[in-house]
Amino acid sequence: MDTDILFCSRKIYLLTMVMSRRDQRRAVLLLLLLSMVMNLVPMVIGIETSGPSCSVQTTGGGLSRSQCPNGPVATLEQAKENAWRLAPVVKFHPLEKYYMESMPVWYSLSKLETQDGLEKEYRTLLGGNTDAVLSGAPFDETGASTADVYYTVQEYDGDFWLFNFDLFFGWNGCSNQEFVLGSQQLRYLMCPAGVHETDLERMSVLVCKTDLNTIKKIGYNQHAWSEVRDCDAGIESCPRDPSTGNPIVYAGLESHALYPENNGFHVYYNLGPLFVGDRTGDDPNKFFKPTEDNVKYIPPYDALPNTDEWDWARFGGNWGKLIEPMPVTLACLSDDTTKYVDCPDSSAKSLIISVAGTQELSEPLAEQVMMGPLFRPANYQIKGTEIAPIIESGVTELKCPDDILQRDAIQEMNTTMESPQDFQSNPVVTEPAPPPRDILDSEQVYMAPPPPSIRMVPPGSDQESTAGEPAFHIVHVFFFMGILLLAANAW
Repeated sequence: MDTDILFCSRKIYLLTMVMSRRDQRRAVLLLLLLSMVMNLVPMVIGIETSGPSCSVQTTGGGLSRSQCPNGPVATLEQAKENAWRLAPVVKFHPLEKYYMESMPVWYSLSKLETQDGLEKEYRTLLGGNTDAVLSGAPFDETGASTADVYYTVQEYDGDFWLFNFDLFFGWNGCSNQEFVLGSQQLRYLMCPAGVHETDLERMSVLVCKTDLNTIKKIGYNQHAWSEVRDCDAGIESCPRDPSTGNPIVYAGLESHALYPENNGFHVYYNLGPLFVGDRTGDDPNKFFKPTEDNVKYIPPYDALPNTDEWDWARFGGNWGKLIEPMPVTLACLSDDTTKYVDCPDSSAKSLIISVAGTQELSEPLAEQVMMGPLFRPANYQIKGTEIAPIIESGVTELKCPDDILQRDAIQEMNTTMESPQDFQSNPVVTEPAPPPRDILDSEQVYMAPPPPSIRMVPPGSDQESTAGEPAFHIVHVFFFMGILLLAANAW
């Protein structure tokens, strides 16, 4: 997290160099106000167990080795026959607009293009009549999605079969956030933060070769990391759909990150009054339910049939086009997050817009591209190589946004803020952080030809996990250094 925040802070500093001296002084005051909020809020509210309005991202704690019973060893064909019973039932938020689609369908409708600055060619639907495809496969009369889910399966650690189920979406929407300042609380989606064409989410399932019906671990893909659950701990650890017995997942609103519980707002990043996370819900009228017909196997790369039917799986380029620059906007939500509402005119809204920027992003979101399942390192492992920023910062429990409303110290700060008009006249443009590093777990057994930038990390190395290492104080040292540099130039 340190490098991402320092990268953004440096970019903000460089961008402010083009401002007038008067505007630079205002930016200094704004940054100082933000730093006061970031430092004072933890001291005022403390770090406590999350309240009912949100949950805090966890690692899941499911990385210890499972034990398998004695018995006949299931073959690959037997594992494939059982795959649909292990695939997820997927629940969606009622406000979701971009649903699951079958990968071959999207591929067949896309066009092949190239773009300066990209090493790989890419396929895209942008530039045509794409609304129907981007919104996903249709739903049948029962509310079930007609999309197909594809999966890979390989031997893992000698005693196990590892299934990775790929859930494909034609579009990834905006970032879910909440901002609390005094008595003001905003629930909103910020665009274009998080936006990219195509989205491939993954749920990993580990079973013993001697017992295909008992799930030992599940890995839930969430952005650049995975939450691994130890299913030996009971059904509470790895929830199942009561009607089918399949694992159940809740797809985050527009981000489609996968969660085993429907806890409303899953916070994975927090800095003072700003909370970034995923919102989940349970729309009874739209869902995905696995069957023998809609859960389909992807053979290994070198075993793919030489037919047009598998061109989509052989394609080694990027799925999706780089997003063009666009203005930053907010889409505000009702308190129960079941509908969109007009964003209120408030100091909180003005502060968000001021920091996020009312101008267009200066560069395309170059790192937000996707590769096919056989070219993704994550499709050959269960545990992620990245961890959620809130865990990396050393914080695992904190107050939820609803719980810090109307704190006196924050309210006092709110009364000293400039007017909304003053903030809106000083937009600061932000740019996306660097892309996450590509790392593979060396425990994988089979891997399709990976990108040349892949680095192998042995189990037990220092890079395997950095959970619990506090980064908060380091970030703030550099944050204040940036303010001092800006102040020196402004005055």
